[in-house]
This record gives sequence, C-alpha cells and structure tokens, in this order.
Amino acid sequence: MLEIRLAGGLHVRADGAELAPPASKRARAVLAYLALNPGPQPRARLAARFWPEVLDESARASLRVALTELRQALGPAAGYVVATRDTAALEGEDLTVDTRAFQQALEAGDPMRALEACSEPILDTFDEDWAIEAREEHAHRLGEALERAAAAAADPAEAVSLTRAQVALDPLAEAPNRRLIKRLAAMGDRAAALAAGRQLAERLRTQLGIAPSHETRALLDDLRRAEPTPIPPPPRLARAYETVFVGRRAELARLHASWGGVQMHRDRRIVLVAGEPGIGKTRLAHHFASAALTAGATVLLGRCSEEPLAPFEPFAEALAQAGIADALRPGDTDDSGARHRLFDAVDSALADLAARAPLLLVIDDFHWADRGTLLLASFVLRSSRTGPMLVLATYRDTELGRHTPLTAALAELKRGGALDRIDMHGLPLDDVATLARSMLGSDEIATRVHARTDGNAFFVEEVLREQAESGPHVVPESVRHAVGVRLSRMGDAANELLAAAAILGSEHDARAAQATAGLEPEAAEAALDEVLRARLLRPAAAPQRFEFTHALVRETVMDECNVLRRARLHRRAADALSALGEERHLEEIAVHLFEAASTADARRAAEMLMRAGHRALDRLAYEDAAERLDRALEALELAGAEDESGPVLLARGDALLRAAEPDAARAAFTAARALALRRGDGRLLAEAALGFAGLGIAIVDLDAETIARLEEALEHVEELATRSRLQARLAVELYYAPDRTRSEALSADAVDAARGSGDRAALASALGARHVALWRPDRLEERLTAAGEMIAAAREAGDRHAELQAHNWRVADLFELGDMPAWREETARHARLAEELRLPIFEWYTPLWAAVQAMLAGRYDDVERLSAEAEEAGLRAGDRNAELFAGMARFCAQLEREAFDEVDIEFVEDRIANSPAGIAYRGSYAWILAGLGQTERAQAELRATMALPHAFDANWLSLQAECAETSILLEDGTHAATLYGRLAPYAGRPATAGRGISSYGAIDRALGGLAALLGHQADAVRHLEDAIRVNDALGCTVWRTHAERHLARIPRAGPLVG
Repeated sequence: MLEIRLAGGLHVRADGAELAPPASKRARAVLAYLALNPGPQPRARLAARFWPEVLDESARASLRVALTELRQALGPAAGYVVATRDTAALEGEDLTVDTRAFQQALEAGDPMRALEACSEPILDTFDEDWAIEAREEHAHRLGEALERAAAAAADPAEAVSLTRAQVALDPLAEAPNRRLIKRLAAMGDRAAALAAGRQLAERLRTQLGIAPSHETRALLDDLRRAEPTPIPPPPRLARAYETVFVGRRAELARLHASWGGVQMHRDRRIVLVAGEPGIGKTRLAHHFASAALTAGATVLLGRCSEEPLAPFEPFAEALAQAGIADALRPGDTDDSGARHRLFDAVDSALADLAARAPLLLVIDDFHWADRGTLLLASFVLRSSRTGPMLVLATYRDTELGRHTPLTAALAELKRGGALDRIDMHGLPLDDVATLARSMLGSDEIATRVHARTDGNAFFVEEVLREQAESGPHVVPESVRHAVGVRLSRMGDAANELLAAAAILGSEHDARAAQATAGLEPEAAEAALDEVLRARLLRPAAAPQRFEFTHALVRETVMDECNVLRRARLHRRAADALSALGEERHLEEIAVHLFEAASTADARRAAEMLMRAGHRALDRLAYEDAAERLDRALEALELAGAEDESGPVLLARGDALLRAAEPDAARAAFTAARALALRRGDGRLLAEAALGFAGLGIAIVDLDAETIARLEEALEHVEELATRSRLQARLAVELYYAPDRTRSEALSADAVDAARGSGDRAALASALGARHVALWRPDRLEERLTAAGEMIAAAREAGDRHAELQAHNWRVADLFELGDMPAWREETARHARLAEELRLPIFEWYTPLWAAVQAMLAGRYDDVERLSAEAEEAGLRAGDRNAELFAGMARFCAQLEREAFDEVDIEFVEDRIANSPAGIAYRGSYAWILAGLGQTERAQAELRATMALPHAFDANWLSLQAECAETSILLEDGTHAATLYGRLAPYAGRPATAGRGISSYGAIDRALGGLAALLGHQADAVRHLEDAIRVNDALGCTVWRTHAERHLARIPRAGPLVG
C-alpha cells in the first residue's frame, strides 16, 4: 500500500512505513505532480514542464532519470509508477493520495470527509508555477469544503471553527471574513465578531492600502449599533402594553436565577437594572413581575420621583398597594429611636408578606431615591428576619454623579454582598423584526429601523408607529420630546458641542468638534464630559473620536439647527477638518463645503468631490465613488458650471457600472452624450458611447441604441486609439447582425488601428472584439491566441478589467477545446481576479461555472442551487446573460437526465421567436419535442430546421449536435448523412454552447448514433467507444453513461437494434 500526502509538503508511506522522498528536487516535483494529477500524463508535457530550459530530447532524458530515481526511492512500492513510452502515471489499487481523496469526497457532496482527507494547504515546499497554481486551486476548493461543512454544522461553535479555517486560507478575502463575523455574532459573541472585523480592516489597510467593502462595513456598522436608546418610564404592571415583549432572554435568566436563590435560601437580595432613560428597564421588570405574580408571588410596585411628594415614596406606594400603609406612620414620640422603629415596622410588614408567599418589590427610577429611601432599603436588605424577598430596582446610570445619594449607596450595597446588577442594552435585529411584524404586519423595514434606532425599544416603537402614520425619515414627536428633555438639562456649551458633532456626522474627531463649536479648550472639555455622562455621545473605536449613541439623537439635534446656523457650522467644519489634514478628510471637507451653500464653496467642493470619487474608484469602493461624484455634479450645478461636468459624468457612470447599477450608469452616460453634442466634444461623445455599451460583454441580442451611439461617435472621432475602441465594441454589438461579415471586418480594423496607435489598452479591447468576431468552431486556436495576447496587452497597460475579460474568454475557449484541467485552472484564476477587483459583472460567473462542474458530474441538487445563486448575482449586476446562462446550465442538466417534462419549453419558444440567434434554439426545441414523445411535431421541426441556413457562428456546433440527438431519438435517418458530415471534423471535441456553460459531451457520441442510423455498425461502435474515452477525460460522467447504453444496444454483427 502506498500513501502520498501533499498537505504541508510531500510525505510518503509504504505499507505503513515512512519513506524518504527522492533526493533530487526535480524527482520530488515529478512525484508530487503525478500524485496530484491522476491518470496518465504525457511525457512530453512532463518534460516541458520540469525541464523547460533544455531541448526536448534532453528534457525527456532528464525525465527518465527522475522516474528511475523515483522508483528507487519508493523501493517495494515502485510498481505504483506506471510508465509507458508516451505517458507516466502514479496509479494502483492500494494507492491513496490525500488531494485525490479530498476531491472525490467533495464531488460526492461530503465536505467533512474531504476535510478529513486533506484539511491543510498543499505543496508548501514547492515554488514552481504549477505548484503555486495547484496550491491556490486547492486553497479555493478547501475554502469551498470548509464553507459547505460550516453551513451544514449543527453546532455553532463548530461552524465558527470551520469558518476561522477559511479565513486562515486567505486572510484578505472578505467573503469568508464576513461569514466569520456573522457566525460569531449569531453565537452571541458580539465582541469577538467586532474584533474579527477590526482585524480584517487592519489587514486590508496595511497590506493592500484599501478599506473594507461597502458590504463588510455595513455588516460591522450593524454590529456596532448594539447599545440601546432612552425610552420613557412605562406605566403600571396592570397596563396592557400595545406591543409584544421581545428578547431579553439573558436578563430574564439572571433575574430568574436571583429569584430562585432567594426562594431557596429564604433570604433577601437586590437586583439593580441599569441603563439609559427608556432603555426598557421598567418593561423588563414588569414582564418579570407578571410572571412571578402568575406563579403565586406577592408583587408590590413603587416609584421614586425627581421631586418626591411624600417621604420614603416608593415604600409608601408599595405598602399602600398591600393595604399596610400604616407601617410607615411615625410613632407618637420623636426620640432618637423613632426612625429605627419606623424602619423596623416597615421591615416587619414586608417580612409578614414574605412569610405568606415569596415577595417581589419592584422600585422604578431608583436613581431619584433620596437618602432616607436608600437608608430604608439598606435596613430592609440587612434585616435578620427570614422570608424570600427580592427588591428589583431600575435606575438610569446616566443620572448618577459623584454626589448623587445612590452613588454612595451602591458602594455600601456591594460591600454587603446582596447586590446584583444587570446592564441593559438595545434590542437585536431579530427582536426589532418581531416588533415590526406585530405592529406593521411585515419586517421589511426592520433592518433600517434597527440601524436608525440602535435597537432602542422606545425609539423602535415610536419610529414604527410613525412609519405607519407618516412614512419613513420622520423623527416622531414623542422622540423629539424625549431627546429634548435630555438636551434641556445640558448647558449652553454642551448644546453647542452637540450641534457641531451633529454637523460633523455620526462619528467625529473631538478636535474638529471643538473647533466647529468655537469653544475654548477648557469649555470644550467640560462640555464633552457633560455630554458623555448624559450618554448622548460615546467614545468611538478610534482614539480622540466620538459617536452619537443613537442616530435619532443626531437627527433631532440637526432638526433644531436652522438653515443659517447649519451653513455657518458646515463652513467651520470644513476649516476644522482642513486644519487636521486635507487629504485625510477630503470627502468630509467637500461635503461640508457643499452644504455651506455659497458659489465659491460649491466650486471648491466639486473639485474635492471629484478627487474623492477617483480615490474611491482606485480603492475599488465603487458605491462610495458614485455617491461622491453625484455630489460633485450637484456642486457644479450650484456653482453654475454644468458645462464642466463631462469627466464627472463619465467617472460616475463607470463607478455605477462597477457597482452593478447599469440603469443609473446609462443615465449618466446619456447625460454625458447630451453635453458632448452640445459642446461638439467628440472625445466625450466616444467615451459616453463606450460607457453606455457597458462593462461586461453580453452577446445576447442586438442593442439598437448602443449600436446607434457607437456609430454616431465613430463619425466624430479621428484619433486612432479611440476609434479602435469604438470599432471593437461595435464589432461585439454586431455579432448577431444579419451581415456577420461586418463584425469580423470591424474587429480587424480595430486591431490594426490599436497597433498603429501604440495604445496597449486599446489593443486589449480590440483583441477582445476580435475574439468575439472569430467565435465559430473552426477558429478556436485563433481565439486562444487572441485571448493570450489580450492578457499580455492588458497587463502592459495596467488594465485589470480587460485582463479579467480575457480570462473570461479563455474559460470559454478551453471548455470548447475540452481541456478540462486547464479549464478548471482558468475558472479559478477568473474567480480570484474577479473577487480581487470586486466586479459583480464578472463575480457571478464563479457560482455559474461551479454549477457547470456539478452538471458534468451529475450533482443535480448542486446545479439547481449554484445556478440560482449565479442568476441572482448576475441579475443584480445587470448582466443580460445571467438568466440565459443559468437557464442553460439547468437545461443541460435536464437533458442529461432526460427530464424533458421539466424543461421550460415556453422560454425556448420565446427565444426562437425573438432572439437574433433564434435558429440556434430550434435544434434543442426539436430534441425536447422528441423526448416528450411528440414525434410528428419533432419530425416537422427537424425538417424545418434542417431546411434553414445555419449561421456558422458560436452556436453552429451545438445546433448540429442537437439536430443529431433529435434524429437519433426519433430513429429518423433522413438527415443523418448531412449531420454526420458536418460533425465528423470535430470528433474528439465536446459539443458546447454558451460561455463555458452547456456541454453534450463528446461529439463522438452523436457520430456513433448517426452512424448506427446509417447502418454503419462498425463506425458506430468505434465512435461510441471513442465517446466513452473522451467523456471520461472530459469528466462528463452522465454523457459517458449515455454512450455506454447506446453502445450496448448495438450488436457487433447483424441488423441494427433500436
């Protein structure tokens, strides 16, 4: 038995004993390569890969030496090295290779078994290109296995562990980092989730010089908004609340634990529930009290007032409720012991109640308790009388100062050991969603409400009510009042500092706030202390920065600033931030200048917003770039400089395209076109037309508007590089035009013009168009060459987007060629580059091609899941291919299973009627009809299709294969000779369609069926045997099975059996 492990390097065991790998580096590399790649490997390829610097004959000789050394190193296991004159392989029944076992388990849908086989990076000690690519590919698949295992894990801790392993594979990849953050948060470990987010942001900043994506930042923002917001004191326990009680499981658990403890030990304790005004303390206390009451406890309620109307106010109220108010009446004497007797009477009365049933005394607004009330509470808690009694007191920790009576009392209660404290926080999103459903019948706006309110229960309820009555973005009057009460307690300096903070944003620099408020340092320090104590601001994560505890507080403060005060504060804010560093605060300064509303400020704001937009584009923050550039357009309009907006419109359109907002992008390019025509600017007109055509290339139909704009721009441009780009895009758009020759001629002209201009970016674009124009079965090698040259030109030009498009073309070419190992490598490269560039218009191909791999392997549940994921992502990105390509993957899977009744036949009929490539769908339509048993309709459709001219384009080969499948299924040899003649030159290749999407397996299978129809059994057998071999190499397991079944039906001699 031979065991090879590539995880962590190269490890060899034979019959349980560790073997030393071959001594030479090349022999070790050959062993690793053969272990990694199952099946016979051509000697020529091995020699060229490992000895590229020498002549072929010398390389082959070196390979023979390496294989000899390999056998010697394996000793008794040398027989696993299987070599022929032309190939070499590592094979054998008892051979186990961790990466092969990993791949087999993953393809079988068992990610845990895959991880057991190989859960680490591979080939650590190898630095050749093939090893690096294999290591990256394995890391990608390892990440896939880890995610599938994590998604299926029943234990959240196990899911987190598996997700951490994903992050370790590529610490800079944001998708696994976001999954880790979400799973940590789902476990309730918010601190760890935020720490993971901070670590990711730091890695991106230090290693790549970029910020996290918009999606990652939004996720972290939602997590940070976890503290609550003030709510007004709730009514009495008997009141029927209008909303359902949600959440608070942890707080209730602690209350129940304390309650259970006093009942078990028959003693007394106090639980203090602390939080901001209106955080939900009273609602929690009342909810717990209602449960205790239902369970048979005696529940008394009391409340402290800011200006008490009676001594020992909460006890008086509670005792009156119990009908024993007399316990608090002072005695007839006023001696030194009178107060002690009064306290003892109260204690005795409460002890009597506790003796009959467990007693729960709820005191609300304990922060207003005077010294006498606190002394009485302390006396009761330290009493030697027995009986289970729990005092549950709520208080606002924002109201405590150094000299507040409760502050000293808390220290004494802690020393007594009878104190528990529960800090209240905001409601999580799930609980906000529950409230939204109970109040509005839908949780559609829950996320928005949670972000706006930070989960504060009172704010949540009031905003939801306002949503039902007045719509969103209105600060409810009740919230204004609650915040206004808190603001009225602040001094003038504190209110000025809050206004400056509100102008600066939800988070701000303390120095900028001071300068914007116009406060002297000492006054600013005192004002900041006052605001922090009131919990209107809180420290942010970064030093010297603060943030509003609730978005609604900021909105209320902003609403109280009139338009003139806002303009003054915005101008001050711009000056303050400029003093702190213009480049660092570019976007903020620009926004403040814009809001300052003067013409001079607006022109400066536009210039800074343009810089900010381009900087965001460079950092791949496309959504931020679009927003900045939109503001720049508004600033130019305010400055009366709309004629200068051309570059801004183009940049904004580009940002919107990259952010997957094609409709908004086209509107920007349309505005740029109008400006170009008005000013007679041919270059602007050309760039607007190219932008209107879009970022990706979707060869679906003829877009008349795009074609017209490109034609129009060509008439106004003479400069070679720009003309080349226009001709290239027009060639792509005209691929399905009735005159197919124009596309090819335009693409050739585009290449010539680009070469003449010396512009490598234009050349890359032209080569992409040339690739499209040559998309037909007999020009495959030319297309591969064009794609390779396009990659080189794009890299020289620094055009990563064009480089990615070239890899997209190579994926299609290699799929059509049937070189599946190279195809898988290319899809992995495409996925990595698309994620790195954050381009949704390309990222959706990753799940799409994963669906294709699943389809070829017969994993149909994965096909449905992955194709749906791809379609959704593609549609979000605005790619017109998304629905078609995802449907093609599902359609091919249905044909593999012969599930003709599941096919969306109406979609096929629509494409026949409305697509410029309508005839390309008629072969599959006839095939479906034949599969459904509609023989006459299928025969009529086949006759009609064969009578029509078949455009020799990207769809030609699959059309012939589909007509062949129809003929075979109908056992109709009418067109067999014609189809056989058309397909025969492509034997050994797969019949494919789309951009690496559909595959009917080896063309040889169709040739075998056609030969059988023609009565040529020997040819049929030969073709079908070839089909089995080719399909095996292609990984088309289902089409191989079809070929085997067909072969079994053909006798080696005698008449054809159907």
